Amino acid sequence: ALPNDLVNIPDLQTAEVHLEIDGSRLSTKSVRLTDFWTVNRPQGYDVNVLSMQLMVKVRGPKEAVTRLTGENLRAVVDASSLNEGIQSVPVSIEISGAAGVQTLGEYAVSVSLTRHEEE
Repeated sequence: ALPNDLVNIPDLQTAEVHLEIDGSRLSTKSVRLTDFWTVNRPQGYDVNVLSMQLMVKVRGPKEAVTRLTGENLRAVVDASSLNEGIQSVPVSIEISGAAGVQTLGEYAVSVSLTRHEEE
């Protein structure tokens, strides 16, 4: 159901929207991330993140961005589709304790996938 002041126009393909954002309430900063997590590790393989750190650019409410540190961020590597050897893979960045803060850009790390040594 649409609010009373909106009208549904059939077959409308595009709409023009104008937004005004108060930039004085937003902030951007780069944060050094050193916490890497690996998920979906293939059975029988070891996954080793070779990157020691990652600089991540974030933007959000000024108060939240000011308090944000690397401890609030972690990079998650999905190992489900890795090939054996060293490769650069995309990571998803998780942010905790900072409501409204988002990452800017895409990020990747170097990862090694090796078969377990048989004992």
